[in-house]
Amino acid sequence: MIINQLRNIIYCILIISGVSSTLMAQTNWTGGGGDNDWNNASNWSAGIPTATSNITVLNVANLPILTSAETINDLTINTGASVTVNAGGSLSLGGNFTNNGTFTANGTGAVVFEGTTNTSISGTGNTTFQVLTVSKTGSASLTIDQEITTQAATTVSSGATLVLSAGITWNLNGNLTNQGTCTANNTGSTIILGGTTETSLSNNDFSVYNLTVAKTAGSPATNNDARVRLRSGMALTVDNHLQLNTGRIVGSGGNNLIILEASATTSAPNANSFVEGRVRKVKGVLTDFVFPVGRNGRFGRVAVANMTGGSATDHFTAEYFGTSSNNSIVDATIDDVSNREYWRLFRSGSTTCNVRLYWEDGTVSGINGPSTTVNLADLRVAQLDATTAEWTSRGNTATTGTVATTGTIDSDAGQGANFSNNDIWTLGYDDPGGTNGNEDWNIVTWVGATSTDWHTASNWSPASVPVSTDQVVIIGDRPNNPIISSAAQASTLLLSPNTSPGVTPTNLPTLTINALQTLTVGNDNTDGTLDNSGTITNNGTLTTTGQFDNNDNGVINNNTGASITACTANVGTFRNGVGSDDSPVINNFGTITVEEEQRLDNSRGGTINNQTGGIIISTGNFRNRSQNPSTATIVNDGTIQLLRDFQNNRPLTGSGTLEFTTGTRNRDSNITGNNTFSQQIVISKTNNRTTTFTVDATATNNVVIPSTAALQVNTGANLTIEGNFTNNGVFTAQTGSTVTLSGSGQNTQLSGAFTGTNAFDNLVSVKSGGLATEVLNDIEINGDLTISTGTFTINASNTLTLEGNFSNEATFNPNNSQIIFASTTDVTIGGATTTTFYDLTFNSTATNGVTLNSPVNVSNSVTFTVGFVNTTTANLLTINDGATSTVGNATSYVRGPLRKIGTTSGGNFVFPVGKGDQWARLELLDFDATSTTDHFTVEYFNARPPNSDPSQVESPLNDISWQEYWDVERGNTGGGAGSVGARLKLYWENNLFSRIDNPATSDLRIVHYNSTAGRWQDQGQLNLVQAGNTGNLTTASIQTSFSPWTFGSLSGTINGLPVTLLNFEGKKGNKQNLLRWQTIDESNISHFEVQKSTNGVDFVTFARVQALNRKQELSQYEVADHTTTQAFTIYYRLRIIEPEQPDVFSRVVALQNPQLSVEVLAYPNPFAESIQLKFLAQQNDACQLRFYDVLGKQVLQKNWTIASTGQQYYTLVTSDLKPGTYFLHFESPYGLKKFTMIK
Repeated sequence: MIINQLRNIIYCILIISGVSSTLMAQTNWTGGGGDNDWNNASNWSAGIPTATSNITVLNVANLPILTSAETINDLTINTGASVTVNAGGSLSLGGNFTNNGTFTANGTGAVVFEGTTNTSISGTGNTTFQVLTVSKTGSASLTIDQEITTQAATTVSSGATLVLSAGITWNLNGNLTNQGTCTANNTGSTIILGGTTETSLSNNDFSVYNLTVAKTAGSPATNNDARVRLRSGMALTVDNHLQLNTGRIVGSGGNNLIILEASATTSAPNANSFVEGRVRKVKGVLTDFVFPVGRNGRFGRVAVANMTGGSATDHFTAEYFGTSSNNSIVDATIDDVSNREYWRLFRSGSTTCNVRLYWEDGTVSGINGPSTTVNLADLRVAQLDATTAEWTSRGNTATTGTVATTGTIDSDAGQGANFSNNDIWTLGYDDPGGTNGNEDWNIVTWVGATSTDWHTASNWSPASVPVSTDQVVIIGDRPNNPIISSAAQASTLLLSPNTSPGVTPTNLPTLTINALQTLTVGNDNTDGTLDNSGTITNNGTLTTTGQFDNNDNGVINNNTGASITACTANVGTFRNGVGSDDSPVINNFGTITVEEEQRLDNSRGGTINNQTGGIIISTGNFRNRSQNPSTATIVNDGTIQLLRDFQNNRPLTGSGTLEFTTGTRNRDSNITGNNTFSQQIVISKTNNRTTTFTVDATATNNVVIPSTAALQVNTGANLTIEGNFTNNGVFTAQTGSTVTLSGSGQNTQLSGAFTGTNAFDNLVSVKSGGLATEVLNDIEINGDLTISTGTFTINASNTLTLEGNFSNEATFNPNNSQIIFASTTDVTIGGATTTTFYDLTFNSTATNGVTLNSPVNVSNSVTFTVGFVNTTTANLLTINDGATSTVGNATSYVRGPLRKIGTTSGGNFVFPVGKGDQWARLELLDFDATSTTDHFTVEYFNARPPNSDPSQVESPLNDISWQEYWDVERGNTGGGAGSVGARLKLYWENNLFSRIDNPATSDLRIVHYNSTAGRWQDQGQLNLVQAGNTGNLTTASIQTSFSPWTFGSLSGTINGLPVTLLNFEGKKGNKQNLLRWQTIDESNISHFEVQKSTNGVDFVTFARVQALNRKQELSQYEVADHTTTQAFTIYYRLRIIEPEQPDVFSRVVALQNPQLSVEVLAYPNPFAESIQLKFLAQQNDACQLRFYDVLGKQVLQKNWTIASTGQQYYTLVTSDLKPGTYFLHFESPYGLKKFTMIK
């Protein structure tokens, strides 16, 4: 054997030595299948392509369309041919992509270049990708050698390299995520950023040779779809030329910037295409350079001119801001500075220059009126001194243009050494006749030179008291802080620590509004923005018409009697916390109102302390948000009035009140978020508006739903109430919602309407401190009722209707109430303690009804209307002394033991018991004594009684029923067996089921098993009653011994209780199937029919066997099935024929067809990367493949289950197996097949 194995190994080595380790198979698209289906083998010359296939798409009538994930090696598209990847499809290539025809991807259609070898995209065709991924590994790269277009996401994975060849154009209309290496600066190569939607460039820096911005969205200066966004701190370097046609490159400052190398040039800037962010230019040999910058739709160039000195590697970085620099403090060299725009200009190196500022529209820049028309000679280049926080003039050596249109102004020469941190520049004004400012630059800055009085002009720069059209800036480290002691106005208000970069103020700015005084921010319903990074102490009235921001470390103290009203012009929002490093605080003792349904946000690191007596009124949405750094919090000890939605994702603490009320616009309120909170909750809405909870919340007070309002608890939400809960309006509990009644301060009373559409879903009671939940009216619960702690009391005779589970872990006090279990799904009664109900009704339409998982007692009555009750010995249903029960019906009874405590002499009790779908009452009657402690426990079984061998039947009985029996046990609550005797009545509810064919004779008896004698004994027949197919039978005498009971018969011809089929079994043979069965005590049986089926539904008879009719004896039968069929499985059953009785069938036996054997084809042999298996199998068949090497070691195993019946094709991937000889074992339910395979 070893010699043979060595021979096989040598043979394999000889074969493998002649071929490459990885063979690439060529297959061509021929379209021979007549469709576009890539996975139709008929469309290919050599089968469906695999990962080792090089494919060529020929120019034929039907061309391939991919809608699934496919993997190949090389792809070649011939001239005139095409390949389309539709949404949901993907094509992965390990090799080259050559397109001389057309390649198109639609929707989410994806192309992935993978593998460890260098590959390329080439050809002369039109190539358009949607999702393109380069996931090369092992230093391999993908080179773009033809013009391509990418419409959606392009990703260069970590470790991968993408190269744009010299002279090649890449039309990048979608996003680019560069996690690896992107080389796009080969000579003559160009990336064109186009398309109609925003483009995002992110992750690793890279360089381009030529870059063109040509977005095609309308309004390119302002449209977000015309943006090219630099993300993740990306620096994009242009080596040769930046062409700005339409659209903007947008960075966010810092490391997101465009770098223009020393030899790089730019096109002439224009108002439709510029950079919103930083642009860096390496000096090289240039003397002048214009930075193509802008912001927020405004074009705002700046230039460095007449550069001298330094080195070629020096560089300048510029950024434009189309807003105020928020500081108008000037030194003696200048009278005013612009509040319309400013630039940041940095230098690295020692080059000096003139700084040239541009105005693109004199009116927009505020130098062309309407109040002041500035002469060109009066303009200055102004620079902010970071040390003094004052603006200083850098001169005016040259101007161009006009103030009405466009123009430039140059600073003094030699600017450079003064750059340092002084990187903020803007247009300045020097009043030739004095010190007046430019009235169109209406910004005034607090200097506090004279006093704290807001209304003293010398405290401001320029020296004028702010009016309603002025932008007011208050910065820190001033000699005095402003106090408003009479009415004041401003267009906007900014409290800023210091606008000088790199300088940390010693003292933050402070503004105080005295009692009874007002500050109005906003001019004729325009602007009205307040931005606070200092401290505002309000003792009077503060009003803003627009945005209200408390950010950085800003503090707002709104004192008792004071009021803040924001957003009165129906614009802006109220934000406490704006930036990611903000930790602002609001301390409110007065009233804060956010008007006109504008949003109120507590976010970032913001804190709101709403103190006792404080009121916050939010007419719009109120959000306690979780944004970085996610430390926002609200402490509410006052009142927060919410007219619209409340989103709570951060802590809300305190002992205050949330009041959901209705404003003039009549809105609902939705409470959402992911953070629970505990507050007093007041519902005061009108006009039937709804307050909806979708987040867990706790009400620490009484909750009342007024008649004019509605409250809703959504799926998954838990509303906890520590006080009373009263519904006078509309209450809606969605499926899966919970109301929890808790607290240790008072009893919780449920009152009002909680039935019908106002019903609870899940209700939980967790009272503590000896307190209770009290139900004062009828209630309905569509879900579960859980009593966890404390007491749950139903007052008076109220009704509780429950559709879910009942769990009692504490104390349940029913008083005189009625509990109705009205479920449509199976439910349980459980808990750690025994629960006693007063009136209990079962009205369940569920399949299995109600199951007891703990004992249940009934003190007054139990009513069986609809539904089953499932009990056990441990979890017993007990009807207490004095309590009553209905007798049940065919749809409602106890499936298990049922106990009745207490007897009345001469009285009776019917036990409504049954099993499965069989109702089978038992009655005890004519009790011979009265007892309050004796009890009887009855359970019915629809099965053969124990100890029921025919030899255990005592004469004169002929036989007993094997269909059913009853267990009756007597006991006493104090222990012992009890002493009360009674007659016993058995009911049959269906004589066909009970096999009672002629009850109206003395032949039918009640029989009792005497355990001492070991015999079934006749207990006579008294008061036999028959009505249709039902009836009952009573023992002849009072019984004092209780154990199993059933029906018996005195003869074998009348009430001959049925044949008992002991078993029916099948056995698979080599050429036949054998069927065997056993019976005992046959009587009046005609014959048996043996039937078979190929589908388990449609049966035909193939054998007929005469019955032996042996009474009280064992009979055995056997039949063989020799017939053949093509079915995998044959189903058999037995039909028992008894004259004038309904047919009885055995269980179904399933056997494998003995004619079938395992037939399987394995190919190719020798094999390479995979093996194909072809075989016949049935749905749910279990199959297994095992691979062994020549030494007998198992090297591979695969297990699977067949999905559908019929011809099967299975591909086993063997790429991980080494060359050699293998033994393949295939096993299915039809046998084992072995193969010898060579790789």
